[in-house]
Amino acid sequence: MSEESLLLSNIEYEDHRIDNEKYIIEQYGNLSESNIIAQHGQARIYKGEKKDSGMEVVIKVYSTQEKYELKKYLREIQILKLADDPNIIDYYDIKFIQQDENKAKVFIIMEMMDGDLQKLIQDYKNNKKKIGFKMVMMIFQQLVDGVQFLHKNKIYHRDLKPQNILFSKVNDENKNLIIKIADFGNVRFASKEGVSSKTSEIFISDYYCPPEISNNQFNELGISHNQIGEQWDLYATGIIFLDMLTTNLSLQGARDIHKIIEEVENDRKTIQEINLINMIKNLTKNISKDNLRPSINIIKQGLELIEKDNKLDKKKFKEFISQEELSGQYEVGVREIEERLIEVDPNMICTDEEIAELNNMIDQITADVESGGVAGLEDESFQEEFQNQLASIQETLDQLID
Repeated sequence: MSEESLLLSNIEYEDHRIDNEKYIIEQYGNLSESNIIAQHGQARIYKGEKKDSGMEVVIKVYSTQEKYELKKYLREIQILKLADDPNIIDYYDIKFIQQDENKAKVFIIMEMMDGDLQKLIQDYKNNKKKIGFKMVMMIFQQLVDGVQFLHKNKIYHRDLKPQNILFSKVNDENKNLIIKIADFGNVRFASKEGVSSKTSEIFISDYYCPPEISNNQFNELGISHNQIGEQWDLYATGIIFLDMLTTNLSLQGARDIHKIIEEVENDRKTIQEINLINMIKNLTKNISKDNLRPSINIIKQGLELIEKDNKLDKKKFKEFISQEELSGQYEVGVREIEERLIEVDPNMICTDEEIAELNNMIDQITADVESGGVAGLEDESFQEEFQNQLASIQETLDQLID
């Protein structure tokens, strides 16, 4: 018996059964039309309240008609029981009314969140506004942490998309968000038999499904069944963050991933953003047996390096400004100054004083160029190009600070 079958057989005999809905109503409130907050397929989602504490909760109600549906929901229950992690949705109670072998009504009581990533992305799109790098990194890191926990426990979500990534605000602001993965109805466990990959069991949105799955190519590519679930989640994670980087762009429903990435590369210019885009490229690439996507552990390490690169080393920066290399050729002057400035992402700087100091440094470089104080910059066309580059850097920094 596979690990998955064993877990499902165990949970069916645990003390989760109730005779009717009276228990749910008494403990969490009325399941009326007015309390419905969403409907996903056969699941109705209600707003409720724990009577003993007054805490708001979500009541997710499934009605099953077929055995595979019942197993699907029992599988979700099992994941919620196992997944004790800050970036996985919390559950408070699980009950079900089992009418016969195949039919049941399943109730999952979960924590209330403020919204999902799809709504957040859409709000930014409606305003044609760019999601700041700091927020992108904050969300990306938490999602990667959640996926890392699942993969460490040989659990593959297989339906990661913005609607299934929930958030709660800290202090009623969007600047700090707690991110949690939800909706485990399509999850699979790794086992010696492999992760099931029958096309009849695939419910994931095509846009977030990797091409080797949607085109049914995993066998010819030499991808094992256990690798399918991992590669699936990695690809979806990359697409989710591509979504986050395109909120200010008019892509008009474009679904060609490579073209979308090109648009993002033209829009996001900082060193950290370029590194993040390269990571997304690796997550969304076409794969083969010998060319898989980087594991979630590698992605985690990469994010830590990107964040580390955001720190401002003021001493090194001042030394660079004063060094004689600035009197050299164009590529030494403009390119290196630009790269050095762009490396410093003010969104990651904690204090206004540090931001002010950085801007003072830029002003000093500009003054040196205008006064001819830097040797080797006498050429008029070079000075003009140099100042244009500095103006571009200043504009980038201003946008990041806002």
